[in-house]
Amino acid sequence: MFAVVRAMRNRYSVLWGLALGIALGVPVMLVSVQRSESASVGPAVRVVWVLGAFLGWGAILGRAEQRLIGPKGHMLLLAWRYRQRSRRWSALIRRRFLVRLGGTTAAITVPGALVGELVEARRENAAMRAGGEAMRWSAAHPLPNANTPVQPASGTRPEFTPLERHYRIDINTIPPAVDEPQWRLQIAGLVQKPLTLTLQDLLRYEPMHQFITLSCISNQVGGDLIGTQRWTGVSVQRLLPDLRLKPSATHLKICSADQFFEVVSLDAIKADPHIMLTYAWDGVPLPREHGFPLRIYIPDIHGMKQPKWIESIEATDHWEPGYWVQRGWNKVAQMHATSVIDTVAWI
Repeated sequence: MFAVVRAMRNRYSVLWGLALGIALGVPVMLVSVQRSESASVGPAVRVVWVLGAFLGWGAILGRAEQRLIGPKGHMLLLAWRYRQRSRRWSALIRRRFLVRLGGTTAAITVPGALVGELVEARRENAAMRAGGEAMRWSAAHPLPNANTPVQPASGTRPEFTPLERHYRIDINTIPPAVDEPQWRLQIAGLVQKPLTLTLQDLLRYEPMHQFITLSCISNQVGGDLIGTQRWTGVSVQRLLPDLRLKPSATHLKICSADQFFEVVSLDAIKADPHIMLTYAWDGVPLPREHGFPLRIYIPDIHGMKQPKWIESIEATDHWEPGYWVQRGWNKVAQMHATSVIDTVAWI
């Protein structure tokens, strides 16, 4: 009886693997399709991609089981179990099999993940170019210093960074996908009354435009983790009266959709109108990977203290270390001026 069951299991191992792939793939597919409503990859593409990946995984798993419980695999297991062969030989066989299994699985998983991200990136870039190229501020306006007597020498890096080339450093591999119609900025904590703002509410305030150079704290001198863009948003100082903060409030805790957060003192906000909630770069809405729909700009500090994908602001009566400060990074993260010689021009 045991031999019959083993034979049947061996014969239909691949089918069992495919069934397992479907059982695990369908829930993941449903979650992925729901996420695609606010992402650039459509539901149909995600259905085919996710189910195909899980079916391939199930087939490999079934084949692996077939090899293990089939005639050859069964003899190897018996040899190991009853020590009819040396432990060293048995371990070598098992290692070879696991290496092959792992290699085959990686051959599906790694290219699959890379292709998925490439498709996502290409579709996002195409959408960005199609929807924003003609509307970008830089497409119709020269830089403020375009007519200065001193012009950059040929070969120097551009003063203005295109959207597609601006650096980004995140705490997650895949940036959050925020659905604008559903997004709300929640204002809570030490306020007279909790407040909810939509993106349209923020757009009603007088916009502020700033040319801002932002750098990662990990950027080396001459590195590429730095970029200059035209930021547009609303001054937090201008927003303060409408927040109706209680007298005991001293700080604002800015929280993001990716669990990133930072704390900004009200004294700093009252002293500097340039601190702003940003919703556009180069005259178009923030790209998804750069914080859509809302990020904050705080002058003179590195990007590690400037949350993106902001979803809530909490008024508090104390300071607390932000996300990266809790993890041992610089408490102030103040930017310092650096200079680089890109090229030498002979006059």
